[in-house]
Amino acid sequence: MIATVAAELVARSALHNLENVGIVRETTGRQRGRVSVYDAYLSILQRGTEL
Repeated sequence: MIATVAAELVARSALHNLENVGIVRETTGRQRGRVSVYDAYLSILQRGTEL
């Protein structure tokens, strides 16, 4: 259980750092159950799918 909590803290810190430098953005605006996206990757996936 302690390892899970530690891993969660590390992941949360890493996402916070990635948000601060503009690599990812959080999309839900919630405190829990947040979703972050990497826009550059999403734009690659969307290429050629426009109608």
